[in-house]
Amino acid sequence: TSGIIKLYAQKESSNFSLRTPDIDSLPVTDDIELGSAYNYINASYREILGQKWSINIGTSYSKSDDDILIDGLDLGKGDEAFSGKIVLGNQATEKIKLRFGGEYQNQKYYQNFGTSEFDVKDNYTAGFVETDIYVTNYFVARVGGRIENSQILDKINIAPRVSLAYKTSKNGQISFAYGDFYQTPQPAYLYQSISPTLNYEKATHYIANYQYITNERTFRIEGYYKDYKSLITQQTDSIDPFIIYTDNEGSGYARGIDLFFRDKKTIKYGDYWISYSFLDTKRKFLDYPVETTPTFAADHILSVVSKYYFAKINTQVGATYRYISGWPYYNPNTTEFLSDVSPALHNLSLNASVLANPWGNFTVFFISWDNALGFDQVYGYNYSGNGENMLVNQAPVKSTVFFGIFMSILYGDDRNVTDEDLDNSEE
Repeated sequence: TSGIIKLYAQKESSNFSLRTPDIDSLPVTDDIELGSAYNYINASYREILGQKWSINIGTSYSKSDDDILIDGLDLGKGDEAFSGKIVLGNQATEKIKLRFGGEYQNQKYYQNFGTSEFDVKDNYTAGFVETDIYVTNYFVARVGGRIENSQILDKINIAPRVSLAYKTSKNGQISFAYGDFYQTPQPAYLYQSISPTLNYEKATHYIANYQYITNERTFRIEGYYKDYKSLITQQTDSIDPFIIYTDNEGSGYARGIDLFFRDKKTIKYGDYWISYSFLDTKRKFLDYPVETTPTFAADHILSVVSKYYFAKINTQVGATYRYISGWPYYNPNTTEFLSDVSPALHNLSLNASVLANPWGNFTVFFISWDNALGFDQVYGYNYSGNGENMLVNQAPVKSTVFFGIFMSILYGDDRNVTDEDLDNSEE
């Protein structure tokens, strides 16, 4: 038999509390207590069925509970989910490969508000099929689609998807992808919806990509356009502000370019890579009165990472510079919605790793210095409801230093430390 069974389990818990200024009642403070518990397990089975067929089966279960107390008010929330998936593959011909299967998810969510609890349950089912067609040795097409059904929405959608790839040279390739993607509204909006049943949120993606990859250098450029429809929007009742109407009247778009270049050849024992993203996006969704750039979107993001290895002393040093042009934030004292943008962020981080072999055990001594130049990290500003009070949204400290020792207890005679060990310890 060629079957493989895998099992994975994870358990996490944490507790945290803090006291923070109340923006609406300075200098009053809010006491916040946070606790979380997370359990996850999954199992998968893969088997080859004869010469042309294969089967993959997977199932998982997760449960998450977040205890949230703000000045004694219980705002805890959680979710529980079971899912199963089966995929069958068939090598129909030498140039055609077929995959199809189904998916099922049972999901439960709850949200507390004081002594009240809101909950949502959903059964999600989907079927999918896709075909890889090797038109020539240099041109491959993947054509497929999904059909999905959400019980809570009581609606079915069909999502076609196509991707094309053409090999321009031994190391170069261009590709294009198109697809429709649907998402069930987040539980928070399903809790409070008193309007007719909501619909799926929809995104249509158009992506073009070129990449050139060798063992020592990588270059990739990607352009995309994403069209958003049926996004969640909310309006407060003109008479009763506690009544919120939720519907799917929102829309928007995102377009941009991503660049990536990595070079391990130019500098002996050196490695560096540069990534840059440009994003132009606007949306009218949630409680936004107009279509505008959302608060989580920055126009420009630049990252430069470098590493250099000193072979004689088994030491690697590195530096990372990151630039973000800033995010829009809400200022109630301006007439234009989300017209203010936070200052640009700069961050230079330094690190060093030293490999040693004390008592024959593979050991890494690691130190990192985040925001080494002490740049001000301002992520925006929070205003009180009347706009009179303002707090700067920034990290509690400008710079941090971390020092760690990672030791592997080895047995046997093969205890030699190599250059590759240092790279693996970094990754």
